[in-house]
Amino acid sequence: MPTPIQRYPPSGLPPPELTAAQHHPVLFVLGPLLMFALIGGGWFVAYKLSLTKASSNQAEARRDSYIEKQESIRRLLETVGNQTALPDDEEPTVATIRDLAPLDGKPFFVGAKEGDRVIIYPKANKAILYSTTTALVIREAEVDVTY
Repeated sequence: MPTPIQRYPPSGLPPPELTAAQHHPVLFVLGPLLMFALIGGGWFVAYKLSLTKASSNQAEARRDSYIEKQESIRRLLETVGNQTALPDDEEPTVATIRDLAPLDGKPFFVGAKEGDRVIIYPKANKAILYSTTTALVIREAEVDVTY
C-alpha cells in the first residue's frame, strides 16, 4: 500500500501546532475583558463599602454630638432652674451669644459677654440671659415671639 504524501509549506518544515488562542479566538478577546471586569467590579464594591462605612461613622458622630448638646442643655436648664422659675410645659430655645456687635444698644443684652446663653420660652413669653462665666442669671424679661 502506498504511503500518504505529506504536504509541507514551502519552507519544508511541518506546520506549527496551534495555540489555545488560535483554537478559540473568542477566549483570546474575552479573557482579558473578563479579568478587567472582575478587577474593576471588586474595586467598585470595595469603594462603595468604604463610603458606606464612612457615612455610618459620620452619622454616629452627628448622633453623639446631638446627644452631648441635649445633655449640655439639660444641665444648663437645671442650673438656671435652681436660680429662677422655669415653665414646665414647653421646651425652650437655647442660643449662645457669639457676636456682641448686633446686640449693641439692646437693653436686654447689657452686660452680656460672648459665650453667654439666651433661653427663650415662646409660650410663656419669657427670655433669660445666663452668664456662663459667673454661672448666674443676668436678666429675665418678657418677650413677644410671633411666628
